[in-house]
Amino acid sequence: ENETDNYTSNIAQLLFTRKLSDALSVNANLSYNRGFGYYENWKSGQNLTSKFGFEPQVVDGVTYETSDVIRQKLMENDFYVANVLINYLKDNWKLQSGGLYSFYDGDHFGYLPWVKYNQNIGAKDKWYDNKTQKQDLNVFVKAEYQLNEQWSFFAVLQGRFVNFEMSGLDDDFGDLTMKRNYNFINPKAGIFYTLNDNHSLYASVAMSNREPLRADLKDAVKWGSKAGILPERMIDYELGYKLNQHGYTAGANFYFMDYNNQMVQTGKLTDVGYKLMENVKDSYRTGIELELGVPIVNNELRFDANVTLSQNKINNYTAYYDVYDENWDEVLDQTTEVFNSTNISFSPNVVSSGIVSYQPLSNLGFRLIGKYVGKQYLDNTSDDEKSIPAYFVSNASVNYSFKPMTWGAIDLDLFVNNLLGTEYVANGYASTSLVINTGDTRYHYVGLYPQAPRNFMVRMTVKF
Repeated sequence: ENETDNYTSNIAQLLFTRKLSDALSVNANLSYNRGFGYYENWKSGQNLTSKFGFEPQVVDGVTYETSDVIRQKLMENDFYVANVLINYLKDNWKLQSGGLYSFYDGDHFGYLPWVKYNQNIGAKDKWYDNKTQKQDLNVFVKAEYQLNEQWSFFAVLQGRFVNFEMSGLDDDFGDLTMKRNYNFINPKAGIFYTLNDNHSLYASVAMSNREPLRADLKDAVKWGSKAGILPERMIDYELGYKLNQHGYTAGANFYFMDYNNQMVQTGKLTDVGYKLMENVKDSYRTGIELELGVPIVNNELRFDANVTLSQNKINNYTAYYDVYDENWDEVLDQTTEVFNSTNISFSPNVVSSGIVSYQPLSNLGFRLIGKYVGKQYLDNTSDDEKSIPAYFVSNASVNYSFKPMTWGAIDLDLFVNNLLGTEYVANGYASTSLVINTGDTRYHYVGLYPQAPRNFMVRMTVKF
C-alpha cells in the first residue's frame, strides 16, 4: 500500500551582478542544493543472505532463509556550485570569460524497515552503502568579432577537469570502489556571412567531450570489469542558411557528427529502470534540419514547421548475447554477432513537427501542434522485432491573459494532450538471449511503454 517514490530538494542561491563600466560587467553566483529521497516497495520470497547479506532468521524455533520484506533504497546528497562570468563589449569586439566549480557529495544506501520473519534485523541496518564524490572545474573564453556589416567570426575554448570517486558496495554487493580523472579541451569556431537584411549563411566546427555518469560507471566497474566505460569525443561540422523576410522564415542546417567511443544505449535496463550504456568505437550522426514559418493572415494566423532527416550509424559493431542453461537459471556463456553497419538505438531517421497558431486578440491565443517521430530500434542490432513503429501525436492549447487589478496579471492555459487519442509507444527496452544446445534460435525480450490517451491540464500563472 505504501509503494512510493519521492525526492525532496532544498536550494539556496546567492546572485551578484556588477557593471564596472559601459564595456565591462561581472556576474557571480553561489548555490547549494540539499537533496534526500527514497523509494519503497514490497518483495516476496527474498533470500535474506544472497539478496541482503543477513543471516537466516530463527523465529519460534523455525529457521527462515527466505522472507517477504519491505525494502527502502535511499539517497542523500549535497551539491555546491560557484561560477563567475565576465563580459566585455566594445567597438566590434564581444568577449566573455568565466569559470564554474561544482562539488557533489552523495550517499546511496538501503534499509529493510519490515521483514515478515525477523529475529534481529533492525529497521536501520544498512544492507548496502556506497558514496560518490564528483568535482568539476570548467573554464572558458569566447571571442566574437564583427569585421563589417557582412562578416563576423567567433571562437570558443573550454577546459573541463573532472575528478570522480566512488567507494562501497552496490545493492547487489558489487564493489564500486574506483577513481576516474577526465581532462577535456573543447574548442569551437565559426563564421557568419550576412548577404543582406533577409539572408545569412554560417559555418562552424566544434569538438566536445562527455564523461560517463555515475550510473554508467557503477554498472561498468562492478565485479572487476576491465572494460569499463570510456568518455566520448565528438567533432561536429555544421553549415547553414537562414531567411527572414516580411514575416516569412526559413532555414536549413546540415550537420555531421563524427564520434569516437560514443556512449549509446544497449536497450537493456537495470533493476531500477536505468538505461544501460556501452561505448561504440566508430559511429556518426548526420542529417539536415529544415524549418519554415509562414504568416497566413497578417500576424493573427501563422504556420510553422520543422523536420530533421538523419542517418545515425555504427560501423563494425559487435553484439553480445547471453547463453542460458535449459532452465533459464544461469548464464553459461556468451555468443556474438558482428554488423558492418547498423543503426544507433533510439535514433529515428525522421523527426518533424508542425504548429498552427491563431491570435485573434492580443490576450487570446490558440495553438495546434502535430509531431511525427519515425521508427526507432530498441538496441543496436537493427532488428525489426526489437523496434518501435513510427507515430504521430497532436496537442492543442488555449491561452488567455487578463489583468484583474492594476498590480498584476493572470495567465490561464488549457492544454489538451494527445488530441486524437492515438494509441502509441514512445519508449521501451529489449534484450536477446539463447539457450544451450538449441542451435542459433534467439529469444527476444521486449518491453514497451504505452503513452497516455487524451488528457487535459490547466495552468494558472499569477504575475505581480
